[in-house]
Amino acid sequence: MNAHVVVSFVNKIRAYRFLILSLSIGLVLRIFLSPFFTYYPDFNTNQLWSLDLIRYGFGKFYSIAICDYLPTYLYVLWFFGKIYFFINTKLFFISPEYVYKLPLILADIGNAALIFLISKRYVTSKKALVISLLYNFNPAVIFVSTFWGQSETLVMFFLLASIYFLIRKNSLFSLVFIAIAQTIKPICILALPFYVVYMMSNKMKVKNIILHSMVAIILYILLFLPFNQGDNLFNFIISRNLYTAGFWQFTTLNAFNFWSFVSAVFKGTIDQVLDKQSLFSVSFENWGRIIFFVFYSFIFYSFVKGSKTNKNIIPLLLKSISLGFLTMYLFFTRMHERHIYYGLIFLLLGFSNYSKFEKILLLLSFGIFFTNLIYSYSAASIVNLNMPIWFVALLSIFYLLIFFWFLFRKRLEYPK
Repeated sequence: MNAHVVVSFVNKIRAYRFLILSLSIGLVLRIFLSPFFTYYPDFNTNQLWSLDLIRYGFGKFYSIAICDYLPTYLYVLWFFGKIYFFINTKLFFISPEYVYKLPLILADIGNAALIFLISKRYVTSKKALVISLLYNFNPAVIFVSTFWGQSETLVMFFLLASIYFLIRKNSLFSLVFIAIAQTIKPICILALPFYVVYMMSNKMKVKNIILHSMVAIILYILLFLPFNQGDNLFNFIISRNLYTAGFWQFTTLNAFNFWSFVSAVFKGTIDQVLDKQSLFSVSFENWGRIIFFVFYSFIFYSFVKGSKTNKNIIPLLLKSISLGFLTMYLFFTRMHERHIYYGLIFLLLGFSNYSKFEKILLLLSFGIFFTNLIYSYSAASIVNLNMPIWFVALLSIFYLLIFFWFLFRKRLEYPK
């Protein structure tokens, strides 16, 4: 029996040897690159928050720090801050970039592994490995985690873990992981309506769904609890989410999207254009909400309709979530350039089914994303890149064209 277990384990290692090799190379590459091209305005802020959390504790943090982050990423900063100060005071000096970027780098590697495991549910192992490699060695992905040190990769880790357990019909872990993701970025709730339809289409027990939802909600509340200073807990949770969503009040925050195009054409700039300005007595902010609602409703309707006619709706689920996140990025105001990351990664999961033209479109999307990241570095005077406003408008409209192509392509789903 023991020999059989050993042989089985060795065979699994052999089957995944190329994945393990790529993940190992990706990890070493990211650790090597982590000291370079750091976005220090954000990086230093993260360090300061980490120090405040260690000095004053969770309960006093929000009253001391000006912070638009929700609790779970703050737990990460506190934990790795502890590690950093322990190493530097007890062992040896280490550059903070190696420590504070490490959770995001590890999440990146975890994402590459999860992308393989999810893709393997509906394509061959070889094709799943290609999709994983396209993520693992994607310059834009490496830029977000390893250079910039942003939390998007951590959010994506919990989202992908949630999706992985969802398609394995484990509603408990799926809902728990998306609850954790929601306590990092409040945008994750956009995926939940698709989850509900998917669960019902797969005839998961309603009793279990309700019970597991309650577990996820309780966990969500408990993650906020240590940061509350005795106020009404539910009001505290709502206020923190609203504060995060409303921290910036511009049409766009260097994001190449619909509002970047509008601002570039009519204002001659995308820098600090307030979204409270009105068009036909409706603010830009509310126009964004209206346009988002129209497209999101159409995507959700298409998914509900497709779930009734397609036996294999996993790919349809991934595509619909991708389009939901892309709709958010393109049409909501106050979007950062990094927020397209969620839509593009979910879109990447369908890479094997795309035509050559669509594969080129997706790769071009990542190219524009990378350019957008460089543009943001230039706006912060970290690199010297003079990008004319007409070029920004052109890239923004190209993003929109790519979105509409995938939105209205003949098939939202993969072949059975």
